[in-house]
Amino acid sequence: MKNMMGLMFFYSKKILKFALIFNILFFSNFIIPLTSSQALIYRTSYDLFKNNSANKNSYRVLDDNLRLTQKNWLKNRYDVYVNNLSSILDGSDPALNYFGLKTYFADDYYWGDNDKRNGINNNVVIAVLDDGLKLEDWLDLENTLNINIMWYATYSSIGIHVVDSPYYLRDNHLEEAYAGHGVTVLSTLGTIARGINVVFIDLLFAENDYFGFTLDEAFKFLVDNGDKWGIDIVLVTTSVKVNNNRIPAMERNSSALFDKNYFMVVSSGNAGNKYNTYSDGSYFYPQKSPYWFTVSSIDYEDIGNYFDTDLYSKKNEWSGTARSSYLSASWGDTSYSASSIDWVMPGNQVPTMLSSPSYRYDNNLRKWEFSCGTSYSSPYLAGVVAVILDGYMDGYLAFQKTAPILTISKIKQILLSASSLSDFNYLLGYGFVNVHDAYSLAYKQGYLEAAPRPPGGIGPSPL
Repeated sequence: MKNMMGLMFFYSKKILKFALIFNILFFSNFIIPLTSSQALIYRTSYDLFKNNSANKNSYRVLDDNLRLTQKNWLKNRYDVYVNNLSSILDGSDPALNYFGLKTYFADDYYWGDNDKRNGINNNVVIAVLDDGLKLEDWLDLENTLNINIMWYATYSSIGIHVVDSPYYLRDNHLEEAYAGHGVTVLSTLGTIARGINVVFIDLLFAENDYFGFTLDEAFKFLVDNGDKWGIDIVLVTTSVKVNNNRIPAMERNSSALFDKNYFMVVSSGNAGNKYNTYSDGSYFYPQKSPYWFTVSSIDYEDIGNYFDTDLYSKKNEWSGTARSSYLSASWGDTSYSASSIDWVMPGNQVPTMLSSPSYRYDNNLRKWEFSCGTSYSSPYLAGVVAVILDGYMDGYLAFQKTAPILTISKIKQILLSASSLSDFNYLLGYGFVNVHDAYSLAYKQGYLEAAPRPPGGIGPSPL
C-alpha cells in the first residue's frame, strides 16, 4: 500500500443548475475543485436526500432497479461457519477443488519457489464495482488473502474521493452504512488471486446508502481514469434494469472500456429466468452487452436427491436444477451470442468471508461462511483471468525482461481451452474453467512466444 494517507479528487461542471445536481460530467486528467457556492448547493441537496428519501432524485439519479446478484445470510453446507481457513488457503475446500485450485496451488512445476498461495507474481490490476467497504473489511482482506487495495473511489456530497488508506474512510466519515457485499465478493476473488491489486469503486446501492457512484457514472469514471491505474480486469456483480433509451450511453462506455483491453466480467443474476427479456422491452445490463462476459453458477456437489425437500445442489448441473435449491441462477440466449451465458463457476454454498467484522477465529482472523449467488461465481472467473495474465507473464519473463499485453481474444481462447464443455449450453455456457489448466496454458503460450528462435526458425521444445 502506498504511504500517502489519502488523495481527494473533486470534479464539477463549470455551470451547476440545481435541477441537474450530480448529473456528473467527468474531465479526464483534470482536477477541478468545487467553489464554496457550489459546495453549498451539493451539501443542501445531500441533506435533503439524507433526511427525506422522497427527495432522492434531487440528489442523485439512483438506479431503482439495481440488483445485487447474490443471496446472503443462508445456512451453509454443514455449520454456520467454516471451521477453519486451512481448506480455503490451500484450495482443498470442495467448492474450490472442483475447478482445480488445490492442484494449482500445489503444483510448483512452473513457478518453482514462488508459491501462488502467497500471491501472484506479477502486477495484475482489477477494478471491482460494488457496495463499499468498511475499515475492517479493507484490513481483513489484506491480512487474510494479501489483497492489495491500491485505490478506493467513492462519491460524497462534496465530490469524488480517491483514497489509498482505509483509515481515511473512517477519519473522514466515508465508511459505508450499507456494506457487506463488497467484502464477500473480494474474499471470493482472493481465494484464487492472492495478492491481486484492486481498484475498488463504491456503488450507490440503496435508500440508506449516501456514498457511491451509479453504474453509469462508475463506467465513465473508469473510462477517464482506468489507464492511469493499469486496469486489466473489471468485475461487476450487479445488474440494472434499463430500456432502449438508456442503453446507448452505457454501451458507449462499455465499448470504450473494451477498446482499452479490459476483460470485463459480470454475474448473471439469481432470478431463475432469462435475464434479457421483459414485456416492457427492458432488460438487465450489462449482462446483455457484447462487451461483457457473463458468468452463471454450477453446482459442485450432490446433496440429497431430486425429491428431497431440503435438496441443495446437483453436481455438474446448473444451480437451479434441484427444485428446492437455495440458488436458481439466471441465463441468457439459448444460442451462443452477445446475450448468452459465457461460463459458469461454483456459486451455490461457496466459502466467503463474513460480511460482519465482529465474528472471528481464535487467531483474530474474520470468520467465513458458505453463501449462495452468482456474485461469487463471477469473481472466481475473474480470478482465473488474473491467473492467466500472471501465467502468461511468468512464461514470457523466463526469457524476456518485459512482457506484452495479453489481448482479450487470447484470454478468451485460453479460457475456452481450459473449459469443461466443448459445446455451448444455454444454462452453462462453455462450462466451468479449470484454474490449473488455465495457468499452464497461459504459461506455455508466454514461454513459447518469448523463447529465442535458433537458426532455421525452429523454436524450443513444447513444455
